Amino acid sequence: MTAGQMHRLHPAAGRNRSGRGILLMLAACIGFTINSAATKLLTGQIAPAAVLLYQYAVILVIMLGVGLRRRGRDLFRIGSWKMQALRAATFVANMFFFILGLSYLPFSTAAMLSFVNPIFVTLMAPFLLGESVGWRRWAAVLSGLAGVVIIARPWSADATLFLLLPLASAFCGALRDIITRWMTRDETSESMLLYSSVALVVAGGIATGGALPALDGRSAILLLLVAGGQLAGLYCVIESVRSAEASVVSPFKYSNLIWIVLADLIVWGSFPPPHVIAGSVLIVASMLYIYLREIRLSRASETSGHGRPTGAR
Repeated sequence: MTAGQMHRLHPAAGRNRSGRGILLMLAACIGFTINSAATKLLTGQIAPAAVLLYQYAVILVIMLGVGLRRRGRDLFRIGSWKMQALRAATFVANMFFFILGLSYLPFSTAAMLSFVNPIFVTLMAPFLLGESVGWRRWAAVLSGLAGVVIIARPWSADATLFLLLPLASAFCGALRDIITRWMTRDETSESMLLYSSVALVVAGGIATGGALPALDGRSAILLLLVAGGQLAGLYCVIESVRSAEASVVSPFKYSNLIWIVLADLIVWGSFPPPHVIAGSVLIVASMLYIYLREIRLSRASETSGHGRPTGAR
């Protein structure tokens, strides 16, 4: 029984599960913010490639331990090596660009620029997924890109090419998400996570040349926060979607804006500049519009019993 069916049969139980789903999504966003903040602190002590190698080595060990118990040999099943390799390559690029952006830019700037991932997905959807995108969604995309310009301020004296790093990360992440959509019919989520993590460990090993720095006590604690925040975030997202409908919990992903500001205040003692906040709000508003319009069109097509309108998106 789905969360929606349970809500219709037992409204009180449905509300309780929706509330649990929302709390889990908020917890997931906190976990991802802890991951990003600890990653930035850790890159001040060891090379970014070593951070990724250590982080995903820990995650890979945990995934193998849990995955083998749940799936056995099926954990390693592959439908297409080519697609797995393509997804792994985009995942590696996504993570390397993001951690480099974190290491060179203020935390809030790098983190908030990465919000544009769904906007890049919408930009590429007509060409790679054959989806129809109407003028309203194109307007929302342009608004989101305007938010990027406001954050980057290419006309200012502070502008730097390092601002391209989180944007490159978001672009590669969008490609990864599109490739993932292609693969969902033939590949399991566990196998995609497993082989992408293996690729990242290998890439990290190559980038470091096998010369891994020793971790002192502070670095070890930060590494635990990096890996723990990522794993907790992924787990809470899965449990959130199991507890409530995606249309209920997904908008709460954008609570990241709040957690990033709080992390900047608590860890670095600074408030993000006004232009970063303004640009981020514009990006989030654009993504929410795209998301809510997608939900409305999906419900309209279900009600009418016909396919989704091709020109109304």
